[in-house]
Formats: sequence, C-alpha cells, structure tokens
Amino acid sequence: AAVAFPEFPALQRRRPGNLAASPVADFASGSGSAAIGPKALDGIFCFGADPEESLAKASAAKGADDRRAQVLGMLKAADALAESGRLPEAGEEVQAAARASQEMRFEEGRAGALVVMAKIIALQGSLSTAEQLDEALDLAAEAQEKFQKFGSKRCEAAALLALAAKEALGLLRALDDRVAVAEVY
Repeated sequence: AAVAFPEFPALQRRRPGNLAASPVADFASGSGSAAIGPKALDGIFCFGADPEESLAKASAAKGADDRRAQVLGMLKAADALAESGRLPEAGEEVQAAARASQEMRFEEGRAGALVVMAKIIALQGSLSTAEQLDEALDLAAEAQEKFQKFGSKRCEAAALLALAAKEALGLLRALDDRVAVAEVY
C-alpha cells in the first residue's frame, strides 16, 4: 500500500493564490524559533551511509533535550528508513517530524520534512499517482529554495536529488522502461 500524508494539505493539489494550503505558508511571516545552523541541518540526510548507522545517530538525536534536535533526529530516521525501503515507517516518522515542526514553527524542520515526503512519494514508484509525483516535485522545489536560504548545501542537494528522481521517473515511465525506473532508486 502507498504511504499517504492525509494530514498535510501540501500533498493535495494547490491552486494559485491558495497559499494557506501550503505547509510553508507561514515561512514568510517571519515568526518562529531561532534558526538552527547549516552544519546541524547537513546531518539530516544519509547520502549513502549505512541506514542502521544513520538510525543509531537519529535515535541519539531524538533523545536530546532540544526539541529541534529531536525533529532533526526524526527526519534522519525517516530518511534512513526510506533508504532501506521501509516506507510506511518512514512516512510515520516524517509525519511526526512535520507535526512537531509546525507546532514549534521550526522552518528548517518543515523544509526537511518536505524533502523526505517527496522522496517517499518518488520511492513508491508505481504506487504513486502522477498527481502525487507532481506534488513531490513541488515539495522538493519549495524545500530546495528554503535550504538555499538557510545555507545548507547538503540539504539543498537532497532536495535537488528528489527533484531529479521525480523527473527521471516521469521520463522513464513515458518510455515504459520498467528496468530503468527500478534503477532510479
């Protein structure tokens, strides 16, 4: 079964001018907690690291006293779970991180959640609809812009990889090249 993100209106088709439907709608308001540095953000994504090692690091971060560190740990766990093909668990973890980020007005956490959500949608392959894949593209593009603003090159790269994966999947599906689609991820 496909992982769904029903609580997050960003995964429903947005219409121009409907900023309220975006999980990053209040980014522009300027309110929220103090920013976290690019170095802390750069540890979110696994980039080929052993998923079990990444899960151990995520567990340590989730046990921290700082709620922002806990959210980053949830995102790292979600990314590691997605990398190891455990998409339902990754979906649960990223939804928890997104909820906590929204409650805290933690922009960096919400941007990280957008990338992981986009990645999960792309990793689902044929279980994702064309509309969901288009939404994944929108999520990753929004996150990439935010991480560029935050100065986190690794997170920006993760967002760009999610963008590229969606585009590659679309092209290969159009060619009906199932072997190549499987190799994208």
